[in-house]
Amino acid sequence: MHFKRLLPALLAVIMLLAAIPFAVSAEVVTVTINGFDCFRNSGNLIVYTNAYGDKTNTNEWGVEAVVGADNKVISVGGNNNSIPEGGFVVSGHESDVDGKMRTWIKENIHVGDYVYYNDRTMQLTVSTEPIDMNAEVFYDAERAYDGVNSIRNQDQLIIYTPSKGKTTGTNEFGYEVIVENGMVVSLGGNNTDIPKNGFVVSAHGNSISWLKTYVQLGMSASYDTATKTVKFSYNAESLEKGMAAILDGLTPYLEDAKENFMYVQYDVLEQQIAALPAGTAVMVDVKSIQGAFYYSSAVSTARSSRVNAEQMDELIDYLSKRDVYAIARLPALRDYTYGLNHVPDGVHHSSGGYLYQDGEGCYWLHPASQGTI
Repeated sequence: MHFKRLLPALLAVIMLLAAIPFAVSAEVVTVTINGFDCFRNSGNLIVYTNAYGDKTNTNEWGVEAVVGADNKVISVGGNNNSIPEGGFVVSGHESDVDGKMRTWIKENIHVGDYVYYNDRTMQLTVSTEPIDMNAEVFYDAERAYDGVNSIRNQDQLIIYTPSKGKTTGTNEFGYEVIVENGMVVSLGGNNTDIPKNGFVVSAHGNSISWLKTYVQLGMSASYDTATKTVKFSYNAESLEKGMAAILDGLTPYLEDAKENFMYVQYDVLEQQIAALPAGTAVMVDVKSIQGAFYYSSAVSTARSSRVNAEQMDELIDYLSKRDVYAIARLPALRDYTYGLNHVPDGVHHSSGGYLYQDGEGCYWLHPASQGTI
């Protein structure tokens, strides 16, 4: 059998070969994307394509820009928008801690603009005019910083060096860029480790958007204590190093996917099942908390995941023919998609009447609701 993949957008990064750099000018702005065709978490900027489905399935705590097949913005506003054929939707969530991406969309994307994304460099580009995304145009980004190894106050940009200690010591209300051997090797986080052969650029408030807009993996970086400025440069070498950093970063994600049955070699799995003693219980997850079914469900409104359902069906059939107790595990009351589309059946907050969301951003269904039953 073949492998089952639940991370096609992530794995596609490995296979793409074309190098697409980005320009920054008065009429062009770029920003880092958090993911593709996945759940929109707190402060995230996500791109949804036709591979995800007909709609984005997002909640009300964000805003979206709908982009046509010609890369031209059709509309800006709302959530759970339909994804146009050949186009995509840019979806942003607001968070004081993780990033104000709803605000970013409202301020930077307008109807008639042109939007482009690169799933290799995780960059989104917005332009007032059509641009050639294959053109090798590079840029420098430079600005003043507010201090070195000092406390990061509101809206400040601080440089942290090894003399500060092991970590920056910052709270969760910011965004940091790690520079090692003169190259940007990590984006995001707070209280990050300070490399012995580098430094950390730490932003708060308004300074966060500047880092997210102009800085990407692989860029060369330096700071000047005389002029009190920090400079990032994006060139051909940066592009190459940035791709290497992105690919290196995929390893832990893929390992985590394997541990969570997101990347399974079924022939090996069947061999292991065959070796089990008679009467052994085998439990299989058949539905996600987002409401996506891993198998071919007979429910007309069932939403399929990007798992190969045929392979899951074969596994279920194989289990039914073995001398084992097959157990299908599924979240009965935790279902993001059903909760979003059947608001009356969800669990509501006592104040305001809006749907309750748990720590993973998932809706819960009310057990006493007729629709839930």
